[in-house]
Amino acid sequence: MSDLFSITNKCALVTGGSTGIGEMFVRGFVNPGVRVYMVSRISFGR
Repeated sequence: MSDLFSITNKCALVTGGSTGIGEMFVRGFVNPGVRVYMVSRISFGR
């Protein structure tokens, strides 16, 4: 039953991922092993 909501080995596309709520989603997805693709109008690491 725990596998039902597992996000390990999944893929996520996060828009607005360089700041704010989008950044928190990116960090939250990366920790359990999700492959994350981030799209933003702002350069990452700015």
